[in-house]
Amino acid sequence: MSFRSLSKDITGNLITSQNIGYSSDLDLGIMMIISAEEDASTSIRKAVSIDDSCGIGHILLALQYVRVRDLSHRTEDFVQCLSRLETLAKKGKLTYRETYFTAAVIAWAQGHLHRAAALFESSIMKTENDALALRLAQECYLAAGDVKNTLLCVTRTLQVYNDTHYLHGHYQAMLARGFLENNRFIDSEEVGNRAVSMTRGRDVFALETLLSTYQLAGRSSEVASLLDEYQSKHEGSKQDQLLFHQGLAMIQRGNYSGARGVLRDLVEEIGPTARRSPESVSLASILVWHLYLNMSQPISEELTTAVACLWIPFIQDSSNIYAKTGIWHDICAAMALGLAAYRRRDRDTDRVSVSSEEQSKTDGQVLGDDKAKEREREKEKVSEAESGWGTWMPSFGDGSSRSSVTTHPQEFVEPSDLLHTHMQRVKTRSESTTADYAADIQYDQICPSFRDINPSFRLSGQQQSTDFLRTSPEETRDKFHLSFEVCKALQDLLEGSPSRGGETLLISRDKYHYFGGGILQTDVLPQTLIECLIRSNQLEESRMLLSERTGITPNEAQSWRRLSHVFSRLGHTEAAESAEYTAWQLGIGQGGFGGPK
Repeated sequence: MSFRSLSKDITGNLITSQNIGYSSDLDLGIMMIISAEEDASTSIRKAVSIDDSCGIGHILLALQYVRVRDLSHRTEDFVQCLSRLETLAKKGKLTYRETYFTAAVIAWAQGHLHRAAALFESSIMKTENDALALRLAQECYLAAGDVKNTLLCVTRTLQVYNDTHYLHGHYQAMLARGFLENNRFIDSEEVGNRAVSMTRGRDVFALETLLSTYQLAGRSSEVASLLDEYQSKHEGSKQDQLLFHQGLAMIQRGNYSGARGVLRDLVEEIGPTARRSPESVSLASILVWHLYLNMSQPISEELTTAVACLWIPFIQDSSNIYAKTGIWHDICAAMALGLAAYRRRDRDTDRVSVSSEEQSKTDGQVLGDDKAKEREREKEKVSEAESGWGTWMPSFGDGSSRSSVTTHPQEFVEPSDLLHTHMQRVKTRSESTTADYAADIQYDQICPSFRDINPSFRLSGQQQSTDFLRTSPEETRDKFHLSFEVCKALQDLLEGSPSRGGETLLISRDKYHYFGGGILQTDVLPQTLIECLIRSNQLEESRMLLSERTGITPNEAQSWRRLSHVFSRLGHTEAAESAEYTAWQLGIGQGGFGGPK
């Protein structure tokens, strides 16, 4: 086979193949990756089945195993892709770009995210129009918690300024994300609006970036407006991201019943599918944790259990690539499993301060006899459901039936036992002294042709060392140790020790971005810190942090509500009334979209 010089993918770059029939499927898969529309594996797998010599097809399929890590992705499938690429490389049938992409995939699988990003950027030096390489490089920097290079990798690419390029809208989406991760919300909004407009709302990555900008600015009304305009264009694809934003906006406005309904929809969207990914389950975990932080009443055990159930196969299936990666997902799993375990034990001492009889009596007085009886019926349903925890997914209809979802072969799994297993795994990884933390398999030994490929790209301030872009064992161990400490802090809060949890979160306050996940997702940690301080009566410290948040994001209603509570406890009556009125103006208690119903 020889290179077909006229054969190019949708980004305009040369590819190797003998069959032109694969082209539309491959291009569709590439655009799915660039726009984050949905898992591109099906389209790419179809392209490879048509032409097994398509190098970029095998590369992108291997990339999906590393990036998505859903339940259908197995290590042996990933290794098979690498073996095929090794064969093509020995025959000289890979382009320069494909060679660098393969080396980047191996680095990514081994946890060397900076090296992977630099390899992608190195390929751009010879292929300047490569939107795919840029998208993947930015994703690596984001996963590594390198927010600076999340922006700079885009600004280093000349095509981002070429408004005549047919993928310019997608380049703008990447630029907007870079601005967002660096807290440049005004720039992110301007560029994000342009990207959404140019892609007509069909680029989920652009849409989600703009939604995140509005969320972090506390502008839930704009979130609702944007979802009303574009959500219908993404039916059946990436609904998890859009539902997450819808629920978060409702929480921001105090509409907790509406947010619970959205969370149920999100769980049902994720749960029945075999292609469940840790990213989607993390979104559900963050949403249920936000409800826990903001609601004055405990979340139903049925709902916390449903979210926790989603994590079971990832935690107990060591063959899945996720088991070796995903620091941020570890923290999200600790949130969901902790809530399920401690909600079941009634350990939310700050929220449940009366006995069962007193609570029933209070329910009858405040809510009326009908609502008290309804609550008792819900408790009975939860008690009945306990016998099958881990083998069923609650149906959130009339409660008369449950949809069966296979989560684990065991018939019964205690939430507390699963939480213990998860925490032990995170702890073991944080104490590891081996050089390779992210994967037991040395993928460069499977693919020796790519072992010595070093990126020609150099980050500013770095010298000519060939290994400086690899994540050092010490740096990786520090991240794992920090993630374990944060997981413990979450459990401390749930167990009624907010002071200890707050101390840990305060020490690591400037390092939350190390976990990856993006600025909007990790924003749940500073909010958890504030909640720890409030519950441990460290009022002056919590006032300072809340004053910071309201100063940076003056439209964030929940921060004003918390600040009003803190002012009241400090005896600053006028300030408390002013903050409470501001929260009301921003939507809490008003009704309508986001308000209580």
